[in-house]
Amino acid sequence: MRSFLKLSLFGVAVAVGLSAGHGADPKPDRSPHGAAVELVLKEKADDIRKLEKVEKDEWWHDVKERSWVVRRPFHPGVIDTTHSFDVSYLIDGRIVGRWGVDTRTGKVVAWAEPATEAPKHTLFKGCNADAQIPPELVSAYERFVRLAAQGEPEGACLPRAVTITKQPRQGNMTEYGQDMNLPFLKDGFSADVQTVRKDADDTFLLRTGTSAVWFVQTKSGSWKIFRYLDKPIE
Repeated sequence: MRSFLKLSLFGVAVAVGLSAGHGADPKPDRSPHGAAVELVLKEKADDIRKLEKVEKDEWWHDVKERSWVVRRPFHPGVIDTTHSFDVSYLIDGRIVGRWGVDTRTGKVVAWAEPATEAPKHTLFKGCNADAQIPPELVSAYERFVRLAAQGEPEGACLPRAVTITKQPRQGNMTEYGQDMNLPFLKDGFSADVQTVRKDADDTFLLRTGTSAVWFVQTKSGSWKIFRYLDKPIE
């Protein structure tokens, strides 16, 4: 009889434990996109106040819509972008602030601000940050495009920074790689810049429809490519 009571009590305890959540479905993951927005709010609070024109008390009185847009720059793969996000802040449908966010390291970097005048360079005509990047960098990128078309992109790169390959990529990897593939540069590379990201005063990322090109300013003042990636925007 006592053994039966002990077993019965054990069964009740297990049932209560399960009903309390022990052994139930695991807690849902925290939104990685939400974490990116939280990081911007934490690290760039002063910048957001300036965007909101707090001195005029606009955000306490106006009825304009505020919204956040969060997305990864591209799918994780050769480059791990699971914790990398592009975060935009919109007021009344207009982008007023943009940041590159790495939720793994906690780094938040402001993108170049939208240009307020018409683009001056053909390769940047579809990019809203043309007026914000150094003119010497624009010239360096235009030179890279010319050299790439001639099959000599190494002239635009830091020594030994980027691998250059001559054999065509095979199969479904034609558009993917961290090397500068000469056949792809000739036939598949899209030169028109779509977005610009300022990582530091001397470091910029230029993103085209097919590729990502990272430039750094050397001690001599020239701009050189130190990293390269082919991966189409999806």
